Amino acid sequence: MDKISKLRNLFKDYGINSYIIPSNDEFQNEYVPQHKARLKYLTGFTGSNGLALITDDKKIFFTDGRYLLQAKNELDDDFEIIEYTQNNFKKILNAYSLIIGFDPKLHMINQVEKFFSFSTKSKFIAIEKNLVDDVSNADIISPKSTSKIFIYNIKYSGQDIEYKRKYLKQDNIDAFIITAPDSICWLLNLRGNAVEFTPFFLGFLIAYKDGNMELFLEHIPEQEIITYLEKHLIKLKLISDLAAQLKKLTDLRIQISPSSPYWFKQLLPNITLAIDPCQLPKAIKNTEEINGAIRAHLYDAIALTEFLCWLEQSVNETEISVSEKLLEYRKQQPDFVSPSFATIAGFAENGAIIHYNPTLKTNKTITGNNLLLLDSGGQYYGGTTDVTRVIAIGEPTEEQIYNFTLVLKGHIALSSAKFPIGTSGAQLDALARLPLWQEGKDYAHGTGHGVGSFLSVHEGPQRVSKFSDEALQEGMIVSIEPGYYKENAYGIRIENLVLVKESSLGFLCFSPLTKVFLEPKLIDFDSLTLSERHWLKDCHQDIAKTIGNSLTPSTKAWFDNKIKSFA
Repeated sequence: MDKISKLRNLFKDYGINSYIIPSNDEFQNEYVPQHKARLKYLTGFTGSNGLALITDDKKIFFTDGRYLLQAKNELDDDFEIIEYTQNNFKKILNAYSLIIGFDPKLHMINQVEKFFSFSTKSKFIAIEKNLVDDVSNADIISPKSTSKIFIYNIKYSGQDIEYKRKYLKQDNIDAFIITAPDSICWLLNLRGNAVEFTPFFLGFLIAYKDGNMELFLEHIPEQEIITYLEKHLIKLKLISDLAAQLKKLTDLRIQISPSSPYWFKQLLPNITLAIDPCQLPKAIKNTEEINGAIRAHLYDAIALTEFLCWLEQSVNETEISVSEKLLEYRKQQPDFVSPSFATIAGFAENGAIIHYNPTLKTNKTITGNNLLLLDSGGQYYGGTTDVTRVIAIGEPTEEQIYNFTLVLKGHIALSSAKFPIGTSGAQLDALARLPLWQEGKDYAHGTGHGVGSFLSVHEGPQRVSKFSDEALQEGMIVSIEPGYYKENAYGIRIENLVLVKESSLGFLCFSPLTKVFLEPKLIDFDSLTLSERHWLKDCHQDIAKTIGNSLTPSTKAWFDNKIKSFA
């Protein structure tokens, strides 16, 4: 019997006729530990954003525009794949009379409340036991790991715990419950290795108004960490004790983020919902964090430039082999810890799958004439990087050059923008899309996301997208990454990370952090405006000045020849 049939066999025991499974775990991680990858286990989907609705007779899968092609490739043919929008989800709920079971630990408070409001025909029932875990019998999904926790030096964090405690002071609140791993790691100046690509440890935190805190972990850490926590008035407890502790807080004024698990609201129905108090100060980098980001991008640019030189002189490489080689070059850099996500190396039609990751089954040999889209990043002590470059293998077509240049124009327009304080990501998003829009083209992802400081490569609240009303502020780091994807042909994306800085009184601008050159033979220089040419020239002169003298001699000669194209 297959996994989904086993899942359906459990429905009657719980009085339901369907069950919903998200891609995240109870910590709302984008990248989840293997033993918490329930959606992948059940469906085979490897992306970071998906939602499966399994009914008695239907298999429906929702994901965003980044993963639609990937879902089509990875899921069985009998799945109905739908782009997730509120309207699309509402239509399904109201097309059938469903009694939908869900795990309240895996779904956010605001998400569940939306679910409740969406449907007039279907209803949702919280089930404490996760039914996918039941199907797996705990021996298919690997057991819990005993991950390590380590102290993050203040020379990188820039602020100690005592300083950060001020963000948790609010007169009408007795305690804050913090559930986001990046917020807890940032607040406590601790990091871990519980999650691949992201230096998280997993737990929940209660911070009281008197300054005391209680940290709930899945296992007891090493003595060094216990001593560190005690020094900072932090009591260590196990997550298995959390429910009992929450029941003692019913008379207190508690604040929690609406993106926390719905399970917390079940236990504390009168909690106040408000933004995680760590989220904004974490996003606004201090001086040491900014300096760390600058260093990380310097190291990353050296590694990527050395790699690009190697790649141009190599033959018959594959998507997997180039990913492995790039990692080798990053490992040679100071302070490197790990990739910041699984490298996206998509050649030819694989590049049109926005968040494609090569597998043994899909691995293409990089040969002939086409484009290689390479989106990668690193976790360094001090900073997190994320950069996308498109490499022309052989000779690009006129169409590829034309579309790459359209994407470049959008990238330059946003990168060079000056905007008043208070401007949101939604107000800026169109700048990057406009050249493509004029040609009837677009891309199915946001233009930019926030990036953490040796934390998550995708950080909120800042974003550059059609739907973000969060104002960008000085000290935030965001990506700028417009793209174009021709299905079954190739993909184009140009991504740099930038720091939001003051431009003039009352105005902000972007300062580039990424120091990796663009492929000149993909650019139609004649179609660029004078200001666009100046931007390219200044950008590449800065890149040459920053990393030129740090390259090996053979790479330096090759690199200098590339830079001449932008003079």
